Amino acid sequence: MRFQSLNPPEAGGSGADQLRGPDRLRGKVVLVTGGAGGIAAATARRLAAAGAHVSLVDRDQPALDQLVSTLGEGHLATAADVTDQMSLQAAAR
Repeated sequence: MRFQSLNPPEAGGSGADQLRGPDRLRGKVVLVTGGAGGIAAATARRLAAAGAHVSLVDRDQPALDQLVSTLGEGHLATAADVTDQMSLQAAAR
């Protein structure tokens, strides 16, 4: 698994690495757990703004629905409890 920073590349960088360019997240699918509020919701907004397809998971479906409606097209909100394997398997379907 590779993690990518949401911060822009440092000035003066070569730009040779595609992951460091402004479109590095465009078209990528990103799973955000606990996505209905707080840091996760802020992260989801930033990811969506960077062009990623955001898949939000949280136990609070109404809060997820409200957030995903603000992100635009191409994002998904699924209620699941990440501490419950059966719940996660059902959400992945």
